[in-house]
Amino acid sequence: MSTDKADCGDISLLLKKMGEYLDRYQRFEHDDAMQQPAHWRDVLNQPVPQQGVGIEKLMEEIGMTLIPNGSQIPNPGCTSFITTGATNAGVLANMAGAVAAPQRLGLTAFNYLEELSLDWMAEMFELPSHMKGVYSSGGSVANLVALGAARQWVFEQRGSDPARDGISHRCHIYTTRACHRTVHRAAAVLGLGRDSVIAIASDSMGRMLPNALMKQLDQDQRGDIVPVAIVANAGTTGTGAIDPLRLIGQLARQYGVWFHVDGAYGLPGILDPKVRHLYDGLELADSVIVDPHKWLGAPVGIGATFVRDRSILHRAFTQQASDYLEGSFADTKAEHSMDSSGVPYYDFGVELSAPSRGAVVWALIREIGKEGLKERICRH
Repeated sequence: MSTDKADCGDISLLLKKMGEYLDRYQRFEHDDAMQQPAHWRDVLNQPVPQQGVGIEKLMEEIGMTLIPNGSQIPNPGCTSFITTGATNAGVLANMAGAVAAPQRLGLTAFNYLEELSLDWMAEMFELPSHMKGVYSSGGSVANLVALGAARQWVFEQRGSDPARDGISHRCHIYTTRACHRTVHRAAAVLGLGRDSVIAIASDSMGRMLPNALMKQLDQDQRGDIVPVAIVANAGTTGTGAIDPLRLIGQLARQYGVWFHVDGAYGLPGILDPKVRHLYDGLELADSVIVDPHKWLGAPVGIGATFVRDRSILHRAFTQQASDYLEGSFADTKAEHSMDSSGVPYYDFGVELSAPSRGAVVWALIREIGKEGLKERICRH
């Protein structure tokens, strides 16, 4: 029988039982979820419960019906997705944040780890020391944030504020046919339009041809089209191709165009000495993204955007002052963890409420270190 109060506290016994269910799942001795779909659908497909079943019965349903019919993605033999199963360190840190820091804001250890873990990744992946980042839910939002920064910067150069006024000028984003489709969606959301994304010719390996890019930039200059960003790939989804970053970055500087590098899954490849040279020119980027929920082994839901000047993100995405927030945080010296929001990541992207993702990335790196991650990348 249930009570009128959800179960909170005394979580250790529940976690022990949950751990047993998950250990059994990770042995992958069970059938695939689609072997007996009618069975688990019949168990789960119930009307809205008027009376709850209580935490013990719920745990049984989770362990006996839900978990065994989960995804094959964590299976070591699954090669269908770039996202992976999470390591124990990521799972545990994720759970710790869910309980101890359900929001990333505040003067907490979790808020501190947002910045520290971003800095760790920037250093490991050889980004310039001035680049600062912000977490989001994955590559879709990470690309959106980066291109939002590009839009803000290019129109500020023309004397306007697109975050305030919107845009009324035809724009182009330059990439290849191999780019991730989240770039097109970001263009749509930002008001640039999907058709603003121009496919530049590539070679037989799927790498952008700099001469074709230069030709398109020259043509657009004559046509009075605003060049918002060049999006280069540091690891395409289909083949892992890396565009010639230095040549593209130099063209971006020459034409005054924002240079964005999509390294959602491929950026950690820079740790492999055999392919390190392919990332030459990465330091020219104005923005770079990476997804820790791919090669780093984080639970799905963690992406990061790095930009050369984080104040651009603030101008592009700030919520601005609100009456309902007036007085929420103290202007004087903080004496309590909630006297300040800490680093205001909510003004650097599109998320206000957000989990403590930095603790997860910190745990992943802290557990095995840069050398452990390097060994994984090289082995893969």
